[in-house]
Amino acid sequence: MEASRQEFRPALLLGALFVLPLVAPVLFAWLDAFFAAVICCALTLLGWRPGLRQLRYGLGGAALAALFLQQLELFLFSLSACPLGMVLAKGAEQQESAARSGTKGMATLVISWLFFWLLFAMLTQTNPYQEMLEALDKGLSETLALYAKEGNGLSAETLQQVTLVVEVLRSRLSQLLPAMWLGMATMTVWMNLVLANWLLGRLRSGAYPWGLYRTWRLPDQLVWLPIAASLLLLFRGAPLQSLALWALVVTSLLYSFQGLAVSLYFFERWRFPPFVRVLVVFFLIIQGYGLMLLAILGLGDVWLDWRNRPSRSADTHK
Repeated sequence: MEASRQEFRPALLLGALFVLPLVAPVLFAWLDAFFAAVICCALTLLGWRPGLRQLRYGLGGAALAALFLQQLELFLFSLSACPLGMVLAKGAEQQESAARSGTKGMATLVISWLFFWLLFAMLTQTNPYQEMLEALDKGLSETLALYAKEGNGLSAETLQQVTLVVEVLRSRLSQLLPAMWLGMATMTVWMNLVLANWLLGRLRSGAYPWGLYRTWRLPDQLVWLPIAASLLLLFRGAPLQSLALWALVVTSLLYSFQGLAVSLYFFERWRFPPFVRVLVVFFLIIQGYGLMLLAILGLGDVWLDWRNRPSRSADTHK
């Protein structure tokens, strides 16, 4: 009996993690963002066949709970993390670079989300994309109406500027919404990659599958993508501008992640106290200009090589 309990303990844990957002979405909906890292760790630590078996048992129990709680749509969205977790686990097993695993994970997550929204539209007989556009447009209109109320303390010139900004945003919602979703997908893959790498490194006595985060690098050739996207924004063609905007959002986030790796490298090199590192990183992330500074730092690393890449140093001395 005790052996049976031990055998199914991972399945119970996985099932409980998937059920928590169904029971209390307000408190535990944030867990959806990290399910892929949990699945990656389960498959890596337990092995593929035992891990998949435990995952099936856990998801089966969570599916029954979703039907009972009438939260099937939320459970289906949680399932979209499974392919990403499997891709990351395969990348850890094959000792891929963080950039390669992240690229595969990004493509997998985008396809998973598209499949989920298609299934959601079929089940609910609605158009989720159109509903999101209408909700965002309504929110912007209400924001403008709030600012336009008398007695808000805004000057006529400031109110005119706010109105102009809101109207520009409303006219470009069809471009901005896909950019927002791509940005969310990029953030989700990065968070799961970082969390899975940290957890596996801790659980396996320092054996980080993708190495220490401060050593992570993007391919040097990627630097031409934001440059090309910035140039394409100068054209008036709507398809070109949309593609350029989406590429710029994704690459800006990617280079801010690389900038964070550069920051951690210097924190370690200069032996900053841990609490100082946490404070600096926290303020850089929550401030809008902080992400911009990180992106500039990440881009600068491509040419200035602040972390003294061994291969580049060897080429220099030839």
